[in-house]
Amino acid sequence: MARDNRFPAHRLFSRVGQRTGTPVASTLLSGILCELVLAVFAGLGIFANQPNTLFNLFGAATLLPAIIYLVTVVFYITVRNRLPGTQGFKLGVFEWPIIILALVWLIFELAIFRDASFATSWLYTIVMIAIGVLYFIWMLVRRPEVLQTPPQ
Repeated sequence: MARDNRFPAHRLFSRVGQRTGTPVASTLLSGILCELVLAVFAGLGIFANQPNTLFNLFGAATLLPAIIYLVTVVFYITVRNRLPGTQGFKLGVFEWPIIILALVWLIFELAIFRDASFATSWLYTIVMIAIGVLYFIWMLVRRPEVLQTPPQ
């Protein structure tokens, strides 16, 4: 996101160190954020005294990608006829069977999370989605030109 100017402080986080050949600031930010999440959920924060803290965190970490993948598949179904043709890989006659199989799998996967023990995981996931939506709206309002330019 930093290389595509879609991240706060993108100039800092897109910079690659000459000595290491890696994005040092991005790597440090990722490490700090991971440690912060672990500290909040596993030992220091408001969730530390809850008995199922790691269960909830792992549930949300499984639930969020499933939701993202489901949304991606549904969006693909709705816009697939308007997408430009590819010069490479094509599914051909297997496209619809694979789409249906993906939908069945995702619905099955999300059905596992309907149990009440996953209520907190759903809450964490909804909060993360809300943060993403708010950031997207902020980008639409403050920097719409960035969102109108496809990534390189």
